[in-house]
Formats: sequence, C-alpha cells, structure tokens
Amino acid sequence: RLDEFQEALSYYNRVVEEYPHSQSAPACLVRIGQIFYSQGKYQEALAEYNKILDTYPESELAHQAYYWVGQSLAKLGRSAEALEAFGKVTKEAGKFYVAASIAGADLYFQTGHEMGAQETLTKLLETTAGDEELEAIAHFETAKLYQKNKKYSQAVEEYTTVIENFRKEEFLNDAYFGRGASYHALADFPKAEADYEFVLNNHPSVQLRLKTQFAMGLLFSAVGRDAEAVKILKVVARGEDKELAANARLQLISLAEKESPAKAIPIYEEILQTAETDHEKALILTRLANVYYKLKLYDQCIDAAEKVAQIGESPESIASAYYLQANCYFDTKDFQKAIELYRVITEKYPATLIAPNALFQIGLSYQRIGTTESIDGSVEAFTRFYKLYPDNPSAPAAYYYAAWGLYRKGEWESAADVFKTLADRYPDSEFAAESRYRQGESLFNKKLYQSAMAVFDQLLKEYPTCEYVDDALYSRAWCLIYSDRKDEAVPIFREIVAKYSDSIYAPNSQFSLGDYFYSIENYEQATVEYKKFVELFPDHEKVARANYLLQNLAEINAYNLYHRGELLFDKGNYNRAIAVFDSVMVRFPESEYAVSALVNMGAAYEAKEDFDQAREKYSEVIAKYGSDPKYSAQVEFCKSHLEVLKTAL
Repeated sequence: RLDEFQEALSYYNRVVEEYPHSQSAPACLVRIGQIFYSQGKYQEALAEYNKILDTYPESELAHQAYYWVGQSLAKLGRSAEALEAFGKVTKEAGKFYVAASIAGADLYFQTGHEMGAQETLTKLLETTAGDEELEAIAHFETAKLYQKNKKYSQAVEEYTTVIENFRKEEFLNDAYFGRGASYHALADFPKAEADYEFVLNNHPSVQLRLKTQFAMGLLFSAVGRDAEAVKILKVVARGEDKELAANARLQLISLAEKESPAKAIPIYEEILQTAETDHEKALILTRLANVYYKLKLYDQCIDAAEKVAQIGESPESIASAYYLQANCYFDTKDFQKAIELYRVITEKYPATLIAPNALFQIGLSYQRIGTTESIDGSVEAFTRFYKLYPDNPSAPAAYYYAAWGLYRKGEWESAADVFKTLADRYPDSEFAAESRYRQGESLFNKKLYQSAMAVFDQLLKEYPTCEYVDDALYSRAWCLIYSDRKDEAVPIFREIVAKYSDSIYAPNSQFSLGDYFYSIENYEQATVEYKKFVELFPDHEKVARANYLLQNLAEINAYNLYHRGELLFDKGNYNRAIAVFDSVMVRFPESEYAVSALVNMGAAYEAKEDFDQAREKYSEVIAKYGSDPKYSAQVEFCKSHLEVLKTAL
C-alpha cells in the first residue's frame, strides 16, 4: 500500500517459502502476482498464479488464480489460452465468475469473434439468473461491456434491466449514467438528458457528479443549447478532477471556436501557459493548430503541430500533427513537401487512425502535381490504398483515381480491370455507373469492340437511368461501326436523338446518320439527315460542314435526277423526260444541272414538235443565263435552235 513493492515481495516470498502449508501462502502468491501484473511483468505474474494452481489446486483462491492467469495470458497475446483459463472459473467463485465471464467476452470482442462474446454473455446471464447477489452484478457488468464495445442498443437494454429489476444503491447511479451515455451515443438526447438528471439529483459521488455534468455539457453543445453548455462546463472546469477540468476547458474553447475561431486563439494560448502535463499541452496545441488551419494561418499551424510532434505523447497525436502540417503544404500547393510528411505517417505510424487518410492524400498530391511522371506516384498510392483498406469509405474513390491514372497513361487493359473491380465491388457507390462506362471505353480504346459492347450492354442493364446511358449508347453505336455492322448503329443514333436531345451526343448522332447514308450512296436520305441536323442544332460547330455537304448532295441529287431525264429522253419518252427535267429545276434551282434541264426541256418539246413550248424554254434559257459566260454553250445551243424554229409552225 505504500508502493514499496520490493520490500512487500520479500515478505510475501518469505511466507511462501517458510510457511508453504499455511493458509496465507496462496494469498501471498496472489499478492506477488498482482504486484508483477501492476508493473506490466505479465510473464512473472503468470508464473506466480500457476504456482497456486500447481501447489494449491483445492484452495478457494484457485478460481481467482484462473482469472488472473487468463488476464496475464491475454496481455501476452495468448488469447486462446486466456479464454480457456477464464472458462475454468465456475459460478462457485461468485464475483470472480462474473469477472472471468466478462473478461472472456471482452477478449472475444477484441479479437473480432462477436458470436463467442454473445454466447459467453448469454451463458453468464442464464447461470446467474435467480442468484440475488450475482444476477444484478452480471447484468450491470454486461451492460458496461456492451457500452465499452459500442453496442449501445444492447447496453441500454441491460442497464434498463438493472434499473428496473435491481435498484441497488451501490450501482444505481452508475447504471443511470451508463444508460444515459449509451442514449447519448445513439443520439437519443432527450432520454440521455433524463438519465443524467436522475444521477445529478440522486446524491452522486463527487467524481460521478463531475463526470455527469461534463457529459451533460457535451449533450447541450450537441443540441445547440450553448449557453447551458457553457454554464455547466464552467462548473466542471473548476472541479477537483484535473483531467475532466482540462477537457471541460477545451470544450469551452470549442464552443467559443464555434462562434468565432479567431476568438478562441488567445484563450488557447492562455491555457497553454498554465498546462501542467504533456497530455494537456498536446491536447491544447492540437486544438490550436486546428484553429490556425481553419483560419488559413498555415505557418502558425505548422509550428503548433511541430510542438505536438515533439511532445510525442502517442503515435496518434504525432501522426495527427504531421497530417495537419502536410495539409498546410497541400493547401499552399507545395505538394512535394506534403507528400514527404504524409509518407512519414504511412511509414512510421501505419497503425494510426489517420494513416489511411495520409495515404489517400499522397495519391491526391501526385494527382495535383499534374505531370506525366506524377501519374505513376498517384496510381501507386491509390492502388496501395484500396488493397490495404478495402472497407474504408474512400476505397471506391481510390479505385476510381487509380483507374483514371492508368487511363491517362493509355494502359487500357489495366484501366479496364480496375474500373471493372470498382463497379463489381461497390455497385452502389457514386463512381459505379461511370466506372462501368469507363471500363467499356478502355476496351474500346484497345479496339476490343465486342468486349466493349458487352460492357456497354451491362451498364444499360445495371444502371438504366444513370447519366451515362447516352454515352454508352453512342459508344456502342461506334463499336458496331468499327465492327462493320454500320446498319445496326442507325437505330441507336436515332434513339439518342429522340430520347437524349439535350445530350452532347445528340448532334453527333444526327450528323453520323447523314454520314452513314452518304457512305452507302443514299444521297437523298443523307440530305434529309443533314437538313434535320441543321434544323435541330443550328448553333452547333458542325453546321458549316453540314451546309457544305448539303451543297454537294444537292449537286449529286440534281445530277442523278437529271440523268434519269436524259435516259428517258434518249428512249423517246419525252413527256416523262420533261416532267423529270422540270423536277430538277424546281428541287435544285441553284444546281449546275438546272440550266441543262431547262435546255433539254426545250429539246424534248422540239422533238415532240411542240414548237411554241420549245421556243418558250429556249428563250427562258437565253433570258436567265445569257449574261453568264459559264453557260455560253447552252445559250448558243438555244439561240441556234430558236433560229431554226422561226420557220417552224
């Protein structure tokens, strides 16, 4: 009790050695084990507890020894053996049975075996049911364990059982506080406040009162009742518990910071002068650094964070300090320096909570550098991130950025693989639909058109209403074109124009329809499609090209129609030839073939011996085109025939 452990050990050892058969001998071994355990000498403690089991197996302290054997083994990382030891403590051990069961369940929780924990707790509650002393303790300790392991709903149930069925004054206030804290964690603030109020009105210990007042202050702050929060936190800040007082002061500053970060700086700096422990200094400096960062006072933030790192209170605080510094350099676009500091975290403090964020930021930093060389660094960082932290909320983004890096490098197959994995593994993420599309685009760029089409079809099936439907349809159409299946692309282009007229692909699809019909020499349909393009998208950059093609098509269509008239003329079918030539003039009045059509109309009438109509057409040619040297041959032809027709009836 006087902390003179060496002297105590010597006395306990004398009893064990000189009076091994006395009732005190096993008790002394327990004491020796506890001294070693308290000093972190778990191997030595284990040896002492095993002596009890080997030498005094029938002692009433054997159950206690099994409990401490389990605790020592757990500290040594020998979980399976620890669980076996806890399991040997039977109900006859009373409170140690409860303690061993709780310790075993906690170990199951810590090692990720939740089912084992639940089975252990169920057995504990079943075996203590009806035992007036142990049942209440079992429910109370079970509630505390659930709360410790963030199983807040189960904690509320067990605390409620204690409160309603076992209203023992020795832990009633603690049960109300525990339930209130669990409600608090579940954001059920009214119920949490009611439980905290019960504790404060039920004569709590000084320590529990301060603890409850602090929790109440946090609750008030969370629900926006800042004035009440300030009032009660000031009471805690003046209290006897130094750690709670320090935390209350920090919370008071947080409230001031919420109102105005700039106002919080002098308060932090003042408190820093009176901070006694490294822990308190690190907390204040960390908060101060965060305020500096919010205010974009980057130099001050870097200095404050450096002091936190120098204090070196814990890996978490050191890593967080480096992270803040790195963020300052990131925000000021000194990406190389930012990468150096983020890398310190990932290499020296990989187990810290901030390490995944640091690795992600390395990828972003390389991305922001924006050079061809930096793409490799970005891809490497993001690839490492999604492999190390597949369940992290940022894992889908890491896949996305890694895939884009590969895409930018032209590594199409690798990019397609990563985009595919993202869409398969995280189908509900914000990146899923685009990733499926980019997977197809990567295969398209690799000229694997059949594979690309299959992916575009998959996208249309998986995400039929997503924003990439028009992209997928358009790309699918081009896969068909490059696969020599152009005719199958036509209905897809029409669908895009009809359903997605506001899409960037609608004008290109309409233009492509014109190109398709032009390519298969269906000039009339090509004309229809290009005209529709100009009508639907009059401001598009390709309108000039469409008008040029329409001019060419007009000549082509005029020639084709004119040539039909010539064939009819040559066969002596003058009436039909005249109708065709007239159609050329009506449909293509600006065409080069309009004048020839008019000349041949005159010739057809002349051949029919309808000389009046012939003279009229020849005269019309001379009137319209006589002054244009380009048509001198046609004009001379008409003049000569008019001369001949002067004598005709």
